[in-house]
Amino acid sequence: MTHVSLPAAQRVLAAWRAALARIDWPLVLLVLAGGALRLWFIGVSPLDPRFSTADDGDYFRRALRFAATGQYIDDSWLIRPPLHVFFFAFWLRIALLFGSPTLGVRLIEFAQVGVGALSIVLAFA
Repeated sequence: MTHVSLPAAQRVLAAWRAALARIDWPLVLLVLAGGALRLWFIGVSPLDPRFSTADDGDYFRRALRFAATGQYIDDSWLIRPPLHVFFFAFWLRIALLFGSPTLGVRLIEFAQVGVGALSIVLAFA
């Protein structure tokens, strides 16, 4: 290490220390705990489109139809919020582009973890 690069390295280190000091660590820990709990919940009760025609399966079928054909059809006695179906359809469409509809279920689950973590940040911001 030369003497010329030492002050630059010290400036970078000082910038990192300042950035770490500005982080709201309790919020970070709360977000991590929320994400961990959501992952635990997925492990205990995974999204299974085959399981229920009244819940996961209904969302999945409507979203898969929308992702594959571009048609949103509300054809059940259950009234579903379209944004939930669009959320599912977005991730299923990405999975279809990769050629694996089953990947869409995992993408939906991980996106739900991200949305859950984001909601914690929004609630405490």
